[in-house]
Amino acid sequence: IQKEIINKCESIMEEMGLSALDDKRKQEIMDKMVGLVCDRIILKLMGRISDVEVDEANEIMTSEDEDRQLEFLRIKMPDFNEILDEEINAVKAEILKDL
Repeated sequence: IQKEIINKCESIMEEMGLSALDDKRKQEIMDKMVGLVCDRIILKLMGRISDVEVDEANEIMTSEDEDRQLEFLRIKMPDFNEILDEEINAVKAEILKDL
């Protein structure tokens, strides 16, 4: 799921005018955004699945298979795209506040 999140975060960084920052600072902000968005999506996912599915979710989400991760998320979270946009906008607001 990171590729999809990274693409959206890159767009947000351009939209916020952060492209002019030095590479190190841009990477720090990108890492923070991606990490926060991923963590928040995983937390929401855990709230929607049963205890039995937690082990499967952990195995899938820690794998390198991004297609499998996205498929799992889209099955368990049919509103994944809306949640992703919601979380990216929330992180964007937090970063703007911190800048």
